[in-house]
Amino acid sequence: MYTHHPSLFSFLPSSLLTQGIGLGAVVSGATIITDKMLYAASEAVAASLTEEERAEGRVFPRVARIRQVSLKVATEVAKVSFCFLFFQ
Repeated sequence: MYTHHPSLFSFLPSSLLTQGIGLGAVVSGATIITDKMLYAASEAVAASLTEEERAEGRVFPRVARIRQVSLKVATEVAKVSFCFLFFQ
């Protein structure tokens, strides 16, 4: 019997991920989005939580900080992309 286990990405607000993933891919010249890039993006979103947001029990950063979070996501996606390109 198959039991569906939703992935981490089905719970993340897409607005916190898609802009940063897209920007990171374009800047780095990536032609594909790898699992490692998606993992780096989710880690960047989690690392973007402030102490105040953690104290409030939030799981994701406030959408009001989307530009700051997207920049962090884009940076991490680009780093992974460059590593993929140069160390493949």
